[in-house]
Amino acid sequence: MNGPHTLHHRLLLCLPLVALPAVACTTVTHSEDMVPQEFDIRFVRPRIVEIVAHGSQGTFPIGKSVITDKTLYEAVYAAIEASGVFVGIAHDEPGESRLEVSILDLDSSQYSVVMSSDLKVRWTLTDLETGEIMWRETIATSSIADSLVEEEFEDRHRYTIEHAVMKNIQQAIGFISRIDEGR
Repeated sequence: MNGPHTLHHRLLLCLPLVALPAVACTTVTHSEDMVPQEFDIRFVRPRIVEIVAHGSQGTFPIGKSVITDKTLYEAVYAAIEASGVFVGIAHDEPGESRLEVSILDLDSSQYSVVMSSDLKVRWTLTDLETGEIMWRETIATSSIADSLVEEEFEDRHRYTIEHAVMKNIQQAIGFISRIDEGR
């Protein structure tokens, strides 16, 4: 039984094998690996802050990385808590300030010995009492990892993304601690 039906069945059998690598390459990041260990804090902000995070899920095609809203929120929350840049973080009540963190662009190399990730994040700190934007900055960071850092492809890919986010958070917290420095 050779003919168009046999060819059609063969193609249908091969489709999952072609689609599997694309789905397998989606990298899900971990918030604990995005939290910086060191901070350069100049001034502590005497305010309670609420955090709003907008990750990258749904904005990148299959085979790209995913930084969920929750993952980004958890990383920023842990970093603010560890750094002490604000006197507190709002939980169930509104804060005095809102820190909004939005991933604008995440570009990661694929299928390479040397992996790289480039990240752009917009940070906005707003005074909730007056509505004034106290600080807004788009921060670009990048990270590179070769096969010596992590042997597995997925681990290298995840490492570069998490490291780029960690550097971005670290820079943002440093900037936040210096907002009033020039005034």
